Amino acid sequence: MMREQKNNFLQEMALSSMKRLVKNKANKSEEDLLRICEGIKRKPPLEFQSGFIFITEIKKTSPSLGEISKPEFNLFEQAETYVNNGSNVISVLTEPSKFSGSLQDLNDISKTFSGTPTMRKDFLVEPYQVSEAFVNGAGGVLLILAMLTGSMLRMMIERAIKHEMFVLLEAFDEEDIQLAKTIISEFSPYSLNILLGVNCRDLRTLNINFSRFENLSSLIPEDVICIAESGITRPSEIEFISKLGYSGALIGTALMQSETPDQLLKEMMAASSEK
Repeated sequence: MMREQKNNFLQEMALSSMKRLVKNKANKSEEDLLRICEGIKRKPPLEFQSGFIFITEIKKTSPSLGEISKPEFNLFEQAETYVNNGSNVISVLTEPSKFSGSLQDLNDISKTFSGTPTMRKDFLVEPYQVSEAFVNGAGGVLLILAMLTGSMLRMMIERAIKHEMFVLLEAFDEEDIQLAKTIISEFSPYSLNILLGVNCRDLRTLNINFSRFENLSSLIPEDVICIAESGITRPSEIEFISKLGYSGALIGTALMQSETPDQLLKEMMAASSEK
């Protein structure tokens, strides 16, 4: 079940996700989906190396900015830019109504760039959608803590572990981080594949508060890989969050809008080591 939400963007997305889920289940039962999963050769579990982690994102549109991608945008060329310049993970939006994403995008990127892990980024509400991600080549999924009850969150993580996928738990506030700490401790044998993300954009309001990275940094457990998400546009900001103790960053809009995303990514990578 979903965590109860007030009338906000996150609630809207959760309901939209549930509608897609119902439609997809009508076309393919969970039993059939899991049978397909069993026939897929699993990739070796992702091991995040020491050093700053760059999760680069394919995002065509957003509810806050509208069209993000340039007129000449090419899905494969953008992903290739990320891969050729050292991206650790490619995040692919699969939400169609507000972000113009699709599972087909995820499938295409995962197949074409099989040497780089992909992550399904969406407003996932049930384990079925984790298995969908796996079938379409994802090595991991993002789960939004504020959307999910504790019991549903645990079931979705269990499904990801079954598929040997990593999980990025997205937090907005102190309550989310405390929940993440509890969850990660419960799954301690697999905790290296459970990452914590701090999003400075509150998806309940769509407002960005960059100071959230600093305000919540003291709550981050030392033994947990923590990713800074949203609002990161310049190399100096990478240097800043690195000094705060974050282990990586998820970067989408800045790279999608840049005329020279390869150069920007290189500059951000250089800044991550300037502690």
